[in-house]
Amino acid sequence: MGDRCFVSRDCSFITGTDAFPDCKIIIGQDVAIGMETSFNCATHEIGPTNRRAGELKMASIIVGDGVWLGTRVTVLAGVTIGTGCIIGAGSFVNKDCEPSCLYAGVPARLIKRLDE
Repeated sequence: MGDRCFVSRDCSFITGTDAFPDCKIIIGQDVAIGMETSFNCATHEIGPTNRRAGELKMASIIVGDGVWLGTRVTVLAGVTIGTGCIIGAGSFVNKDCEPSCLYAGVPARLIKRLDE
């Protein structure tokens, strides 16, 4: 986690296990993280009918400098949130976010590009 970051209460950070030691959550500088935000580096392959949660896989999450994540944002494995993004409260981020843009929704989608 970079300098001058703020993490509000009741946030969760699920990172790598012994089997995935290189899986990390990387958070840049000047990032603001709202209450009850969740970062989850774990997911599963789609399994057969008798067990849909197949093989465990993990991927790092990267949050760029200056990002603001609202309350109750969920960020999934393998996502990169670009520098200067805003992620609206309650959003579900399952894909990469371009720098300096506002994303919101379930799933999060591009709402608008932000001026510098």
